[in-house]
Amino acid sequence: MEFMGMKESPHSSSSLFDADFAFTSPISRKDRAGGDNLSAQETLAAAKKNYGSRHKRLKLKKSRRAKQEKLPLTVKFKHGGKRKGAGRPNVSGLRAHVARETLTGKHPLHVTFKICEGMPNLRRKKFFQAFRKSVLKAQKKGLALLHFSILSNHVHMIVEVADNRALHLGLQSLNTAFAKRVNFILSRTGAVLRERFHMRVLKTPIEYFTTLRYVLTNAEKHGAVKNEMDLFSSAVMFGAFEILIGERAAKKIRWPSTEVFKKAVDFIEPLLTKPGTWLARLGWVRGFAVV
Repeated sequence: MEFMGMKESPHSSSSLFDADFAFTSPISRKDRAGGDNLSAQETLAAAKKNYGSRHKRLKLKKSRRAKQEKLPLTVKFKHGGKRKGAGRPNVSGLRAHVARETLTGKHPLHVTFKICEGMPNLRRKKFFQAFRKSVLKAQKKGLALLHFSILSNHVHMIVEVADNRALHLGLQSLNTAFAKRVNFILSRTGAVLRERFHMRVLKTPIEYFTTLRYVLTNAEKHGAVKNEMDLFSSAVMFGAFEILIGERAAKKIRWPSTEVFKKAVDFIEPLLTKPGTWLARLGWVRGFAVV
């Protein structure tokens, strides 16, 4: 080809440009085999097509990274994990808020609640009346009281409930009503109960027998009474002390006068409910044979 009377050499700029473009552009061997037969548009389209596929291949190749292998751990660590006593230590001295055991209503319960420090002695007539009114109110929520004992700073109870909800509603009603009445008597405000109540499910005759003996004789253990009937408990309603504490110990107990005894029975009898579980009715006697 001639340009202005000059022949174009085979190594001119245009031929070099075509050669460089053919070498540097990502055109496949099949498209490059056509050589000069490809037009400029076809060459550009082939270049874009092959560039895109090559770009995808490079991207896919980069994404396929080797996964890190897991090394087998043969050493058993002695710290961490789920175990007894794990977690933040309880420095408050109060009862932990752990989940309660699921109740089915087949077993009686031993329940204890304590009052705050600095409160007066609960073994007074006015506090006993406050406890009586609170129990009568809690009975409407499903709480069945079998036996109880009022001490200076805590109260023991043996109760029966249908399920966890009845226990929650009954004790919530009892504790709230009792706290309000105590604050009204003392002309004060604030908390009365020290912590959440303690609960233990009594499942065997020996458990119920030992718990019943512990509750009805707890005042003597704390020195509140000595060899006499505790009138701040349901002991006057229990007629088998010879079985509970033995004949020799039962003969040493000084019973109140007939007039005082009748008043105590009339005062305490509405608080107690007839036991519905076999263990509280008859089964506890078997525990006497074991003890």
